[in-house]
Amino acid sequence: MRKTKGSRTRVVCQSDSLARLKASIAQARKHGYDIRPTDHRALRARTARLLMRINRKLFQRCRYHEIQPAVTASHNDDRVVIMPGLYTEPTARAAKTHDPACAPYLISNDRGDTGAVSYAYQFHCPNDQNLIAVIGRALGPGKDPSPPLVDRHNIPTSGRASAATCRWRARA
Repeated sequence: MRKTKGSRTRVVCQSDSLARLKASIAQARKHGYDIRPTDHRALRARTARLLMRINRKLFQRCRYHEIQPAVTASHNDDRVVIMPGLYTEPTARAAKTHDPACAPYLISNDRGDTGAVSYAYQFHCPNDQNLIAVIGRALGPGKDPSPPLVDRHNIPTSGRASAATCRWRARA
C-alpha cells in the first residue's frame, strides 16, 4: 500500500472481518465478480492468495472497531481502511438528534428560513445528522455569514485542515 510522506493508515475491523473476507474471496474464485454490470471478471488463485495476505497484515494493524473514531483521528492524506464487517457505529448512534446544545450553531439559509445547520454545527455536532461525518477543516476565526454567501468558492472562516481527505476503495 503506497503512502505519501507523513500519512497514516488507520484500519477498522470487526472480529469476523477475516472470515467474511475469506468467504468473499472463495465466492469470487468460484463465480467471479463484477466491477460494473458490464464487466465480469474471474479471480485467479494467485491474486486471491495475495489479497488474503494483504488483508491479514491489515487485520494485524486494526486499532478501530467503529468507523467514526478512525475518521476523526485522521488528517489530510491519511487513509482509513474498512475491512469487511457489519458496522453499527454504537457511539455515533448514541449521539442525540437535534441536540439542544447544538442550537447556537443554527443559521438562516439563503432563502431566509431559520434552522439551517452551519459548518460550525457540523463541526461541533458531527453525528447529529450523519452516522459517519467527515469534517474537512477546523473552525477558523470569525463567524460564517447568515445567510450564507452566494459565491461558495471562498470559505469565509477557513481554518486548517482537520480530518481525512477520504479515498474510499472497496476491497474484495
